[in-house]
Amino acid sequence: MGKLSGFVVNEVNLSNIANYLDDKTLQMIHTSVDTAKLETFPQSKPDLIRLALLIKYGGIYLDASYVAVENFDWLINIGRY
Repeated sequence: MGKLSGFVVNEVNLSNIANYLDDKTLQMIHTSVDTAKLETFPQSKPDLIRLALLIKYGGIYLDASYVAVENFDWLINIGRY
């Protein structure tokens, strides 16, 4: 997204995740996946971390491979559910 898009882009990674989610939440995610009675997958923890971030801050998640072909202004008009 361009600098003039009006949207804030936050890159979250292992070195800054503690700035966005508290230790209790991160520990709960790790424990839940590590002790799950059902099969988990390598993407289980990152998926739960993304979900926790969206619950806490709202917004949308875009993978690095996503290519936008139009702006996201239409999202502003949708509002919250």
